Amino acid sequence: MTLSSQTFFANNFRTPGFMSVATFGAKGDGVTDDRLAVQAAIDAAVALGGCTIYFPPGTYQCSRNGGNIYCLHLTGNNVRFQGAYRGGSVLQQQTGLPASSVSLLFADTITNFHAEMMTFNGNWGNALTNVALTSNNQLLPGSGGPATINVLDTTGFPASGTFTAVLPDRFGQVVTYTGKTTTSFTGCTGGTGTLLTGQNVGYVDADTGINQSEQAGDPQNHGCFMRGCNNILFRDCLFTQNYGDGIWVGASATTKIIGQETRVIDCDFFMIARNGISIGNATNDISVHNSRFAACFEVSFDSEPGGLVQNVKIDGCDMFGWWDQSRLAGQGNSVINIQGAFLAAPLQGLRITNNFVSGCISVASAQDVVISNNEVTQDFFGDGVSAINCTLYNDSFVISNNFVYSRTTFDSLNNVLRIGAITVTFFSGPVQQNQLSTNGIISGNQVKVRNGRYGVYINTPGATGQLVTGTGSTITDTTVIDTTSTWTADQWAGYQVQVGTAFAEILSNTSNGPGLGGTLTLRRQFGGTSNAWTDYLGKAFYTPTAPASYTILGQSGMIVVDNNQIDCANDGWGVGGYGIYCVSSVNGLTIPSGRIRLTRNQISNANPSAIKIVRSPSQPYTSLELSNNCAYDTQLVPTCLTNIDMDMPFNITKFVMRDNQVEGAIAVHNVTSGVWIVSDGSPQQWAGWSSPNNVISASIGSIFQRLDPGGAAALWVKQSDDGLNTGWVRLTQPTTVGWTIDSGSGIGIPQNPTEWTNVIAAAGLTGLVSVPDALWRCQEAAGNLADSIGIFTLTATGANLRYQQTVPAWQNKGVGFPVNVFQGWSNTDASLPDLLVGNATMCCYAEITNPLNQSSLLNMGTGAGTTSYIGTDTTGKPRAASGITGAVGTLTTVGEVSPFVIQSNRTGLSCTGLTFHDKLTPAFAVGATGKQIQFGNPAAAGTNKTPAANIVYGWAWLTTTPTAAQIKLILQVLGWIIDWS
Repeated sequence: MTLSSQTFFANNFRTPGFMSVATFGAKGDGVTDDRLAVQAAIDAAVALGGCTIYFPPGTYQCSRNGGNIYCLHLTGNNVRFQGAYRGGSVLQQQTGLPASSVSLLFADTITNFHAEMMTFNGNWGNALTNVALTSNNQLLPGSGGPATINVLDTTGFPASGTFTAVLPDRFGQVVTYTGKTTTSFTGCTGGTGTLLTGQNVGYVDADTGINQSEQAGDPQNHGCFMRGCNNILFRDCLFTQNYGDGIWVGASATTKIIGQETRVIDCDFFMIARNGISIGNATNDISVHNSRFAACFEVSFDSEPGGLVQNVKIDGCDMFGWWDQSRLAGQGNSVINIQGAFLAAPLQGLRITNNFVSGCISVASAQDVVISNNEVTQDFFGDGVSAINCTLYNDSFVISNNFVYSRTTFDSLNNVLRIGAITVTFFSGPVQQNQLSTNGIISGNQVKVRNGRYGVYINTPGATGQLVTGTGSTITDTTVIDTTSTWTADQWAGYQVQVGTAFAEILSNTSNGPGLGGTLTLRRQFGGTSNAWTDYLGKAFYTPTAPASYTILGQSGMIVVDNNQIDCANDGWGVGGYGIYCVSSVNGLTIPSGRIRLTRNQISNANPSAIKIVRSPSQPYTSLELSNNCAYDTQLVPTCLTNIDMDMPFNITKFVMRDNQVEGAIAVHNVTSGVWIVSDGSPQQWAGWSSPNNVISASIGSIFQRLDPGGAAALWVKQSDDGLNTGWVRLTQPTTVGWTIDSGSGIGIPQNPTEWTNVIAAAGLTGLVSVPDALWRCQEAAGNLADSIGIFTLTATGANLRYQQTVPAWQNKGVGFPVNVFQGWSNTDASLPDLLVGNATMCCYAEITNPLNQSSLLNMGTGAGTTSYIGTDTTGKPRAASGITGAVGTLTTVGEVSPFVIQSNRTGLSCTGLTFHDKLTPAFAVGATGKQIQFGNPAAAGTNKTPAANIVYGWAWLTTTPTAAQIKLILQVLGWIIDWS
């Protein structure tokens, strides 16, 4: 037969950058051992400094290379395997390999290996097919069905034997058959239930060696075994029947060089006895895109703890568990299982995005984690770890915008790691029990739970922070010895020790008795003989020099569960449980149990409560917030009894609870004691039982609403002892006050000297503070602002002044001016005090609508740089100034009415500016001078223009000078809550 030029070229020629394995004698007939020919092609490509090796269509059998751990050895850099088409060029291990690790392709510390359109077949011997349409709704033989079962393909199944049929309810049924055709099994017996088209029919539901020798439950005949390699690319490849991992990547066992830049794109992993892809120890930058994993016996993607692993990306993949997900309990049906070496080398930079996952995603000991936009389903009975499971030490993780469906049952021990569809929890082992998750966000997920599962389960995130300090008298690569310590045995297991800029994880510690000292034993980075110390990013670091101070650190963070939609309705597989379940309990620990915020979650059809809070008496929550969560029930027979069910709400260090809603049930159950914050900040609003005195520490002006009956007054106000837990006063029905109150705001606006006398008396300042010398009601429709007490009418200047302005929450109207103008109202009467020798205090209630930097709301004095004034900075924070020297406050007042006060005190050589948030004391300008008071700056005294503002009320002391403390008392009597002291 004459070959075409194309076939002759592909099979025989070597050209620069391209060669064919056929040139070296490879047959590709599926029978001949082609190992020597393929290896010769690899060696030749390496000798050329790099080359593409072409594999014509065919199956290239490869035997073991002597006593080595591989069949084929990639011996150098810049090699590319190129297949003819997807599935056409197959490298296949021979049967009968020994019961030890023999990989199909092995590489150690090589650079630039690419494989495209190649199949790596491990010849394991398992088989899988699907029920054909012609057997749809057919009973199994044990239920009276026929002895013939039609399937798509029986290739790989033995001539007779057994198979497992996975039924629609996801339970596997074992069937025995005596014969087969290409599309059917005959002589079938056994099994009960009904078949459904497309359901799995598989051979050997285990990782038992079939064509290969048994490797005792941990097969390691990997498809591609890549140690310490750099720039690896697999594109359009198939990994199948591997009796081990499809791809193993990690550090070199000899040089410790880590694996870097491994990319897997558009590849398939099918029928794998171990993991589809394994990160065995240290590696950096591995990304898997648009690939499909099906029937991987252990995990589709697995990272085992060891050395430092960084930058792992799994995006756009379809990832399924083993073909029979109802197999024995304890396996957990993990599909993605990723964990770093806790604290000494946590996995850093993990992105799991846009994947379909049938099973679970499990992450442990990782930092900078994003699990987002995935669909995670657990629609099978049997064992199942939580659909998204974060355990051990995880820091800075985000679980967002995922769709999660979970109806799996618990394992035989009802393990807490398997309770919630989304779980954040600690490790339950005795040594690592201190490894607590911290700093996480669970947001925007749509969660559907059935069969008793909870929506979100949180157990004890870390909140301990710095624990203890001391001096290490001896420090080695794996120990710290403190001869003066009084530790108990394993007291610090699972924590972290810091010496300068070096960090290490504490595996265990000894104690030689009180005052005799002890030893911290540290985890090595890679195991073996490596150093335990890392830098703050988890990278290898030198051993500190002793003696040196050390600090033992615990985890410290907050878990936020926000804006999730959780549905617990029964869709035929049983009703779900709690929507969110929080518990604080770690056996043997007495540390605070964490900071948790549950806010804006929507929970439907929970059983029996939307949110359950459980607390250990020895481990109070450091901070717990329950706010704006909504529960409702749409079932014919409702199961949701309460929105929040509390277990002992007291003894929470900081407890915030507000605005939680429920339809047709109880908003909060089992809260009959304790206190909590309704509105945080300054001032605070509290609610709870019994007197707040000696219980609640808060700032003056805070409010407490007492809920228990017979508690005298229901409302209490903090009147004194700022920041302490005393000074709370009960409020009874108020008597009529002796001054006018604005009906909208509730703030006092005294209208005449008599009313002002009553205010001063109520403040306890009679004889100490006089009635103001000027009073402006600011209710005019046009023109000047009349003085209702004295002679200091304010004359209007400017064409854009505003009158009768509506001010939010106020009945009183306001007068105002636009931003950035020299306009307003002023008085220059000769009887005014001259700031050069006298004192003056000017006050108003004003709303800033548009701030202006170094602006003038109230102004006293004349001349450029010689006035005292108060206004705002660019952001709306108050700014007071004397002359050219100013001081800026801390909180903006834009959009709300605040009192504003400016005082120039020549006697005390001081200037003071006040709002309800801030007390400002700019340096006093001795050059301050002039007889003038102003709303705004109409006379252009100084250079400061007005902010846009509305003034609803104002007054001035021009003959006496009250102190800031006295003005505060008056403002409080008038109804203001003042922050400063």
